[in-house]
Amino acid sequence: MEPGRGRVLLRRTVIAAAVLVFAFMAAVQRQAPLAAGPLQPEQAGLIVRLQVGWNLVALPPGSLPPPGVSALYTQPARLDRYDLVPVGAGEELMSGWGYWLYSAADADLRLATGLPSFSIIVPARQWVLVGNPSGTGTATLTGADYAYIYDPQFGFALSTSLKPGQAAWVYNNINRTVRLSVGPPQTVTVQ
Repeated sequence: MEPGRGRVLLRRTVIAAAVLVFAFMAAVQRQAPLAAGPLQPEQAGLIVRLQVGWNLVALPPGSLPPPGVSALYTQPARLDRYDLVPVGAGEELMSGWGYWLYSAADADLRLATGLPSFSIIVPARQWVLVGNPSGTGTATLTGADYAYIYDPQFGFALSTSLKPGQAAWVYNNINRTVRLSVGPPQTVTVQ
C-alpha cells in the first residue's frame, strides 16, 4: 500500500459515513411524539439538556424521551439502515447503544441510573452507534480505532470518553471488542 493511502481511505470512509448521517437526518419525516413519563427516584440518573434538532444520545433502560421528541433511531452493527425505536415505558432501550433523537425544542432528558459497563464486537470496517451505559458517570471508551461524538452546535469530534447521555459512532479496521466502562468515583485526600 502506498504511504498515506490508508489515511485517504479512512478520510473517505469518514466522509461517506457523515454524508449518510446527514442524508438520513434530512430524509426522516416527523413521526408522532413519543410517550414520556416520570422516573421513580431509585431509577433517576442525571438530567441532560437536549438541543433543538438531532442529538446523538445514550438512553439507559428506564430513561424516557421528553415531550416533543418526534423520532428515535438506532443503528446496530450494520450501516445499511437505521431502526426506528418504538418507546413506551423504555423497556426496549438497550444499555450501551447510541440513538439519534430528534427534539422539536430544547428539552431536558432525565436518564435512568443504567449499568456500569457495556461491550460489543464491532465488525471490521463498519460504523456502530454505542452509548454510555450509565446515567450517572462518565464512561471510558476502549477498543475503537475511531470514536466520534456529535454535538448539534459543533458537529463531530473524536473522543475516548462519553458523558452520561452521550453516544458515539465507533469504527474498527478489524473485528474487535469495544468496551465502555464507568469506574468507581475518584476520592481525593488532601493532607
